[in-house]
Amino acid sequence: MNITLERGALKQAMQGISKVGGKATIPVLGCARFEATPKGVVAQATNLDEVIEYRFDCATVTGEGACIIPLTTLKDLAKGSKGECVDIDADDPLNISVVNHVGGHAVRRAVPGIELDEWPAMSTDVETKPAAGFLETYRRLIPFSSKDDTRYTICSVYVEVGKGESPITMIATDGRRLSTWNSMSLPIKQSVVLPVTKFLSWNRLPDDAEIGARADTDATWFGVQAGSFTYSVKAIDGVYPNYRQVIPAEPGEHLIWFTDEDVDLLRQVLSTLPGGDDITLVGQDGKMTLYGRGPDETQWATVTLESTTYSGDRAFFGVNRWYLLDALDAGFREFAITDELSPLLSRDTNGGTHVLMPLRVEDPEGKQDHTGDAAVSSDDPTDEKSPDVASVETSSGVEPEPDKPKKRRNKKMTKPIEQKNDVAALDRVLVACDVAKAKVREASQSLTELGSAIRDAAREQKTQSKEVESARAALAKLQAISL
Repeated sequence: MNITLERGALKQAMQGISKVGGKATIPVLGCARFEATPKGVVAQATNLDEVIEYRFDCATVTGEGACIIPLTTLKDLAKGSKGECVDIDADDPLNISVVNHVGGHAVRRAVPGIELDEWPAMSTDVETKPAAGFLETYRRLIPFSSKDDTRYTICSVYVEVGKGESPITMIATDGRRLSTWNSMSLPIKQSVVLPVTKFLSWNRLPDDAEIGARADTDATWFGVQAGSFTYSVKAIDGVYPNYRQVIPAEPGEHLIWFTDEDVDLLRQVLSTLPGGDDITLVGQDGKMTLYGRGPDETQWATVTLESTTYSGDRAFFGVNRWYLLDALDAGFREFAITDELSPLLSRDTNGGTHVLMPLRVEDPEGKQDHTGDAAVSSDDPTDEKSPDVASVETSSGVEPEPDKPKKRRNKKMTKPIEQKNDVAALDRVLVACDVAKAKVREASQSLTELGSAIRDAAREQKTQSKEVESARAALAKLQAISL
């Protein structure tokens, strides 16, 4: 089997394949499998949870067969001019010869292969159909998914299948904010929890992708066909939180309309405004002003958003500055809120909904002060807790003594929303299940180690028994000798 590949195609293939394979404790998973058939050449890589294939449309093939080549070698071959080519000669899959054409010179190198039967046999073929807007929406939701590995179920984008003309809703949350889009009709019939993967996050994939899902007895596979790439990923096996219970039924009376001009300003200003992650928004007389202050500062730094408009009585709201910026970058411009203890709600004209949980902050102008059970203070500047969209915990605290000067309180929680109790209970069940799974794995590992120790002890006992029998036989022979 001889394959000639254009370097430009090999470079494109490696850009996608490297997002799935490469880092593996099993050597064969750090490789790509090339297969040549009369239909063309296909390169495949996997990490057991993801499988990616790239079809070379312009490859020249002589003969049929397959070979396994390390990704490190392929990355080296992909370097150079796109117009040059690479030859792979693999009549013997264990002894591969590669010719790299560089600057008019042919550089030949030998590459040790791997037995073909070591490649994982995985049935991941998924029937796909056109799904306009899927990849764009998936990437838009990624910033709002959790990065906490202990909450694996919400480290994802949830694709929920409902009813109606546009039955699909895509959701992401990290427990502090929530985003959904429900303006699509995708060709899948079952809800899936998709992990956030490097390949699907890759912005060089064509938007006109095809998708599909296939449920096996042990897993659900989600497939994507995009350009020359065919990709399958194992869906997360878990129950997604009941996200609908944290979306306010009615928008609040305080309304904020951000303009694109002020969003550009915020991208520059928020990184320089004093303070931690939290900022205070004050709406008054139709204007919106940002307040920030460091923990050791007495004066507030302010920025007035000249073109942003505000409707409602004077009010102040505390939010995480980066979370607000993520929402604005996702296209949300209009926010409604009931009071400083309630979540901010935003809806766009494309079926998008965003919920941002507030932070409890003090009124920077000292015109309002809220005390009682709803207030939770923290003297620890690293305390970044705020109400959790996926799991809300009840907490309490103490306000500073009135005769002492008030210090700026960093990240503070608001009163939990009553309707989230069911979500909290569900999340605790999920956490308990994860803990139980971990305990079962630990018990299984301990039993395996115990079994191994018992086998070792049995072997030692047999060896000792043989030695004793040999000693007894030798002693009997000595006793039988007559002098």
